[in-house]
This record gives sequence, structure tokens and C-alpha cells, in this order.
Amino acid sequence: GHVMSRRLNRAEYINTIRDLFGVEYDFKLEELLPADGGGGEGFDTTGDTLFTSSIHIEKYLAAAEQVTQLILPDKARGQNRELRAARERILFREPGWFEKPTPAAREVISAFARRAWRRPLTNEEVDEWMKLFARANQRGDGFTASVRLALQAALISPNFLFLSEPEPAKPGVQRLADIPLASKLSYFLWSSMPDEQLLKLAEEGRLSDTNLYRAQVQRMLKDPKAAALGERFALQWL
Repeated sequence: GHVMSRRLNRAEYINTIRDLFGVEYDFKLEELLPADGGGGEGFDTTGDTLFTSSIHIEKYLAAAEQVTQLILPDKARGQNRELRAARERILFREPGWFEKPTPAAREVISAFARRAWRRPLTNEEVDEWMKLFARANQRGDGFTASVRLALQAALISPNFLFLSEPEPAKPGVQRLADIPLASKLSYFLWSSMPDEQLLKLAEEGRLSDTNLYRAQVQRMLKDPKAAALGERFALQWL
């Protein structure tokens, strides 16, 4: 049946930012974002209680600006080693002296948005971000600042902030498709986004294979991030 789309709660958002940028850094997001109330059963993952207000939108915009400014400042000088490494992972390609910036920007933005949105992207979706990049670049913001604006747009999109499952085409109980299954699994075990291995299997349509699925569950439970299963779900359950 249909499952209600829900917003990432505060803990999931913070964990997702950590894994998306690959940096264990205190962005002080817990102080910035509003707290989430528990649902009727005491769980903070209940869609009915994870409403989105104008205050949330303001705070998510501020969070996106804060994180991207710290990791992608116009100049990397003065960054600590951890933030500099995160910057290099995000800006894995920059245009050369005589190269147009658009191809490099498209590669960087596409790679980031795929991970942020936890699914493959359409060309039309990437085109929308490239319009933001082009607008900023044309007014002289520079390559890094122009990319940063597009990444901020990806971070305040419902595709990042919400977990959604497509409505089944037929009535009754249907098997969940691989892409939403990857997010459902990772946010249950890790309270965070799928890693590259899990996402790649889902994109290839292989995650629904029972043996591969079980192997992924075992792998993920051995990861330190699985502490979230006990610290969050188990404590709320018990």
C-alpha cells in the first residue's frame, strides 16, 4: 500500500549532512534546526508529526548556506584538513585556464545531487541547477561560488528533505522498488543516507535479490553507523 512521504527528522538530517560531505565536523546544526516531536507511538520518524512550517524552510536554507560556505568557501586558505579534504571530494573537477566552466560544473553538481537525492537524476533536473550556476557565473561570482549556489538548491529541495515512496501502480501489496528500498533500509539501520555500495546496487536493480539484500544488511550492521539503530529506534521502542 501507499506509505506517507515524510521529512527527515533532525537527527537524520544531521547524519545525512555528515555522510553526504564525508566529514565529521560539528556544524552546530542541532542548535540551528527545530526539535521534532514524538509520534503517537513515541517514534520521531512518524510522518504525521514531521510537519514542515515556514520556520523549518528558513532553518533548512540557513543550514544549507552554513554548511556549503564552510566546505566550499571561495578560497580554501585557512580551512582545516578535514574541511579541505571534503572540499576536494566535492570539487573533484575544476575547469582549466582555457576551458569553459560549464562541463566541469555539470559533473560536480550531478555527482553531488545524485547522492543528496539518493537516486539517479534526469537531464532536466540537472539542467535546472545549471541555470542557477550559469546565472551566478555570469554575474561574476566565480566557479566555486556558482557551484555552491546550485548545491544549496539541491539541499533545500523536497527530494533531499523528504523520504518518499512511489505509489504502487496496482492495488494491494507490491514489492518496493530498489531505489526507495535502499533509502528505507539505510534510514532504518543508520538513520542516514545510503552509501555508494548500497545506492549502486539499487541503481542496477540488484538490491531486491534476497541473497544480496541479506548480505547488505549484514554489512551495514557491522558498520559503526548502525549504532543509530540502538540509540534511536531501540530506545524509542523500549
